[in-house]
Amino acid sequence: MSIYNRKVPSKVQIEKELNEKNNWGRWGNKSVYGAINLITDEKKLEAVNLVKYGKSISLSRPLPVLPSHENPYPAQHYMSKIYRGDKAGGAVDYIGMHYHDKLAPILMLYAMFGMKMECGMVKNLRK
Repeated sequence: MSIYNRKVPSKVQIEKELNEKNNWGRWGNKSVYGAINLITDEKKLEAVNLVKYGKSISLSRPLPVLPSHENPYPAQHYMSKIYRGDKAGGAVDYIGMHYHDKLAPILMLYAMFGMKMECGMVKNLRK
């Protein structure tokens, strides 16, 4: 069914969905972890046994905090300590970044209107 053919649900339907179909309390004290509770030790072993070959790689990326020609608006990263008496405390991070640049509005148009670039020309994919 197309999203354009869907009916807007009533307030009663929305309240019913929110109250009947949720996972609050599903895992008792571990409910704060949500669906990650479904990854049990048995599931981890099952997944490991599926691996035949390969290598593990990191999906992390360095945070681009230094300005350059390719990065005119570098990310801002600050760390602060939190003191809570003599025996407690922690650390918090602040990360600020420009996530929209000159290209972002163009990419959003392509996504919204089903367009793509072909040899420098915009082609509408919904025709």
